[in-house]
This record gives sequence, C-alpha cells and structure tokens, in this order.
Amino acid sequence: MDSLRCFSRRGSFLIITDLHDVRRLLLGFVFGADLGLIVLAIASGFYFFAEIAGIAVFGLLAWWTAEFLDASLLWWALGSFVAFAVLHAGFCISPKITAARKTPWQLQNLVPLLPLALIWLCVWHEQDSAVVWLAVFLINIVVLTLALRTASSPLVLIALVGTLIAVGLWIEFGSARIDDLDAFLGVTAGTGIFFFSAGMFLTRRLTSGAGNMQRAIPALGAGMPFLLLLMVVAKLPSLSPTPILGVAFLLAILLLGLAIVTRANWIAAVALVGAWSVEREWHTMHFSLLNPAIPFGWYVVFALLFIGCAFFAQKGEQLPWAVSAIAGALHFWLIYDLVYSAYPQLQNGLFPAAFIIPYAFGVFFLIKRQGVTPASGDARLAWQGGAALLFVSLIFPIQFDREWITLGWVLEGLALIWFFRKVPHRGLRLVGAGLLCVAFARLALNPAVLEYHKRSGAKIWNWYLYAYGIGSVCSLMGAKLFGPPRENVLERIGRPLLYSLGTILAFLLLNVEIADYFSIGPTLTFSFSGNFARDMSYSIAWALFAFALLLVGMKQKNGFVRYAGLGLLLVTLAKLFLHDLGSLNQLYRIGAFIGVALILIVVSFVYQRFLAPSRAK
Repeated sequence: MDSLRCFSRRGSFLIITDLHDVRRLLLGFVFGADLGLIVLAIASGFYFFAEIAGIAVFGLLAWWTAEFLDASLLWWALGSFVAFAVLHAGFCISPKITAARKTPWQLQNLVPLLPLALIWLCVWHEQDSAVVWLAVFLINIVVLTLALRTASSPLVLIALVGTLIAVGLWIEFGSARIDDLDAFLGVTAGTGIFFFSAGMFLTRRLTSGAGNMQRAIPALGAGMPFLLLLMVVAKLPSLSPTPILGVAFLLAILLLGLAIVTRANWIAAVALVGAWSVEREWHTMHFSLLNPAIPFGWYVVFALLFIGCAFFAQKGEQLPWAVSAIAGALHFWLIYDLVYSAYPQLQNGLFPAAFIIPYAFGVFFLIKRQGVTPASGDARLAWQGGAALLFVSLIFPIQFDREWITLGWVLEGLALIWFFRKVPHRGLRLVGAGLLCVAFARLALNPAVLEYHKRSGAKIWNWYLYAYGIGSVCSLMGAKLFGPPRENVLERIGRPLLYSLGTILAFLLLNVEIADYFSIGPTLTFSFSGNFARDMSYSIAWALFAFALLLVGMKQKNGFVRYAGLGLLLVTLAKLFLHDLGSLNQLYRIGAFIGVALILIVVSFVYQRFLAPSRAK
C-alpha cells in the first residue's frame, strides 16, 4: 500500500512524487532502458536505435525537470544529465561505431549535447546554484572529448552556444541579485576562458580538416561573452565599472593575443567591437559624476590597448593598423563625452591634440622601422596618417565648441583629400569626399541644426558664419585638390560634386545670415513677407550670388555654372515681380522697376559680350 500511495494519476501520465521513486525512475528505469537500447544497437548494427533512445530519454527528462524539479532533487537531476551525456558520448566513440563512421560529422554526435537544453530548464526554474555550473563544465568536458575523438569541431561550437544560452537565461531569469555580481562575472569570464582554451587545444591537436572552423572557436569563445556582459550591464541598476570592464579587458587581451599568434586579424576587430560595446553600454546606463576618474582611467587603458596592438602585428598586416585607427576615434568619443560632463576645464583644443601623439608615432614607426614609403600608397600609412589628421582637424571646432562633430568631419575630409597627394591610396580621397557629403547633409538637410544653439548677439560674425563658411570653403578646396587619377565613376563625379556642395552651402550661409540679422528672439526664423527691408535683402543677395555664378562660369568656361546662375537670376526676378513689388506704393515700384531694368541690362551685356557664340561658329 505504501508503494501504491506514491503514485497518482493526472490525465494519462504516471506522476511519481516520492524521492525514492524519483531516484529509481532516473537510475533504474530510464538509464536501464537507455543502456539496453544502446547495447542492442551496437550488437545488431542498427545504430539508429541509440539515437531514438537518446531522444526519448531526453524528452522524458525534460518533462520531469519542467514538472517536478526542486532544490532537494537538483543533485540527482544534474547527475542524470551528466550520466546521459557520458553514456551517449561513449556510444559515439565505441570501436564499432568508430569503424563504421564514414564522416566525422554524424547526427548521433548531437545527442550528448542535449543535456545542455536540460540545464536551460534548471536555470529557467531558478535552480542556479554552483552545482549547476559544475554540471555544465562536466558536460562540456564530455563534448570536448567527443570532438577530439571524432575530429568534429562543430560540436564545440554548438556546446559554446548552448552554454552561453544557459548563462544568458541565468542573467535574465535567475534568482541572483546585485550582490551576486561576482558570480555573474565569474561564470561569464570562465565560459570565455574555457572555450578559448578548448578552441586553442583543438586547433593544435586536430590536424585534419582544421580550416576556419577550428580557428574561429577560440575567438567565438572569448568574443561571445561580451554579449553576456551587455546583458549584465542592462539588467543591473547601478554598479562600479571595474568588475565589468575588468572582465571585458581580460577577454580583449585574450582575443588580441590570439589574433597576433594565429595572424587571424579579424579577431582583433571582434575584440574592439565587443569591448567598446560594453564600455559604451556602461557609460550610457551607469555613468555618474560622483567618481568619474575610474571610468576615465578604464577608457584610456582600453584606447591604449587597441591603439598599441598594431605595433605587435606581423610585418605587412594591414587590418591591425585599421583597428588601431578606428579604436582611437571610438574611444575619443567616449572620453570626450566624459570630459564634457565631468572635467569641462579640459574641453579645449589640447584634448584632441593628445590623441595625435600615438598616431604620429605610428607613422614614424612604419616609415623608419618597417621601411614603408609614402609614395607606395600603403594602407597602413593611410590609416595611421588619416587618424592623426582626424584629431588635428578636431582641434579648431572643439576649441570653439559649436558643431564640433560636423566641422571635424569637414576638416577631416579636406585633410584626407590633401593626404592623398602624399600617400596615394585611393580610399583616402573617397573617404574624404564621403565625410564632406555627410557634413553637407547635416548642415543643409537637417533643419534642426539651426536650433541646437541659441542665437548670439553678434550680427554676421557668429557661429553660422564659421560653421557654414568652413563647410563651404573646405568643400570647394577639396574639389580643387581632387585631381587625377579619375578612373571610375566615383572619382569622375567627385570634383563637380564637391564644387556643387560648396556652392550650395555658401548660398545657404547667405540666407541664414540674412534671416539671423532680421530675427528676433533666441531662435532663427525664416520669413519672406511682412518686412520690406528683409524681402529686398533676399532679392538683392540672390541677384548678386547669381551674378557671381555667371562670372565664375565665364572664367572657368563651365556651362553648368552659367546655367545655375541664370536659373537663380530668373527665380530672383520672379520673386521680385510676383512678391516684392506687390507690397510697394507706386513711387517705390517705379524705382524698383528701374533698378531691375539696370540689372538686366548689365547681365545681358555681360552675357552677349563674353558668352554668346561667335557668328563663325
């Protein structure tokens, strides 16, 4: 009767609630049946029996774990998961199975990985004590052994993903709180280090079929935990940067070391993306002015780590120097934002000048130590020189504060086009022209830029003049410096495009200054009615600008510029006749007509004298 009391019915399932019966179920019935089917599969040669048995036992264990697992049964459950992995891994590497295997990759090799999904259920039910991670470690050891014996690298990759999912579920749904941050970070770092070491071990031990898969496992092992760090940063309300950034720094060192040893330089790029993402996430969510020196120190250390990694790269490698250049720009963004908030006294032109030093040394190192000649157009020299010019171009706009990002793009674009004359790497010109186009879009196509700063009391001589003026001048100078070669479409349209952008910015500056002169209040307002002086100022300015375009077109013998000037002049005349003259009385209207007639006579004379085709033609 006692044994019968241990059983109850729920639908069509037999529910076992006594601890003794649970043990007997797990160790007696389930694994007895599983072992019997494995032996039968080996003896009969029908190896799919083992796969069917494994899937069936997994389903039963998953159902029991989801329904009945609690803290008192956790040890028995985890022991069953590990035993399941060992049993089916042993089947996969048994002599008969090894002899019958035609390829390293078999479906039956996936069965020992199924216990990781059972671990997900444990964590989902907040069974996240240290013994759970001991079971995860043992399962991964079993999978690593199986991968070595079967020369199947994808097994390690799948185990890595499964383990990271388990850690991610722990971070998202686990019962740990802020005071368990060390446990979070310990498991995260341990996962990265374990799979990094396992991947390196596999890469050295497996000689057949090595390829990219085995080389990628160490990088993924140390790189994917960055995602877990991002989850930790997003989940916890407030924390010190040292534990989070310390783990990120350790993972970055592992990846950079792997990149240098294996010459797989893309791993350095993965390290930069992962580490900077963690830094940026922490800075966005948790930075405060209470103790800014600690994150400031970490950002500087990360910047120096990635900038300096290029000096240890193999000779001739280009990607590490690109990573070095990009790392400086990304970390400058973080450090400047911190300095802007916490140390405003350091916000001057000397701040970006400090970033020039490592890149100037990089240029010196490449020329003097590695024998790179500027005329060769070496990409390494282009990256380092371009990064140095970036921070040179930021000195002026940061010193004057207004629109420093946009002006930095403009000056950097012009500097890269000029730098092409010294280091003829075509990417320099294309990137420079692209930066000028982006800056143009921000100044011309983003009306909100006029509202970012309040109007100053100064007329004409204000931030509009230097922002739009520098943008226009740099675009025009960039077009002038945009010389040959012009072998593709982008290079052929580069020069006229930059001339056009510079001219449009100059025209916009003219209108912005007129609007600012007649505006009242803290914001800039555009209006073309209600004020005769303002309306006529627009018309006269447009006419003079159109006349200037005609003169430039004549001198350069450029029909497009002349047609643009004529088109603007027609628009000006239409505005004058249809809008401006309607608000005047008869006497002023007669005077305006006489002025318009004089302008048209001058324009027609100039056009006939210099532009009309000769009778001989």
